[in-house]
Amino acid sequence: MNQVNGQIPFDDTRALQSAVYEHARLLDKQLFVEWIDLFTEDGIYSLITFENEKNEGPYIIYDSGKAALKHRAAWLLDIFHVDRAKALHQITNVDVIEYAENEAQVHSYFSMYRTVDNGIPRLEATGTYQDHLERQGGVWKFKERRAVIDNGILPAGFTDLV
Repeated sequence: MNQVNGQIPFDDTRALQSAVYEHARLLDKQLFVEWIDLFTEDGIYSLITFENEKNEGPYIIYDSGKAALKHRAAWLLDIFHVDRAKALHQITNVDVIEYAENEAQVHSYFSMYRTVDNGIPRLEATGTYQDHLERQGGVWKFKERRAVIDNGILPAGFTDLV
């Protein structure tokens, strides 16, 4: 892949941005089965804190391949745990860092809010996405999505994907 120097076709730029936004939309609507389809067969979803990334510490979540992603979706669909609170992801500064015809590196920022029983939304997490996407059958899919959260300590009961 090459560093980006303004030579990305407009349609690809829009499609890459749309993939990032679609990820957030599906999580917010709790459409976790559909979320799996955003990934390649060997796709990886990982979540790590900024501090752990800096110090090469452990991941909070590391799911590799569709089987692991399906297990995560089942868990999120309350098969393995309690009801989920309403979540809202905000995505900003979506930037294509590297680009080739069928793969790209995209970075963006996120904020994730959750509305709990009292009806008051609260900021739960902020951070960055470091994405590697591949074009398969004309569609951009996540080969790897790494969420790096700024929180040193996660809120109690935090089970959400970011």
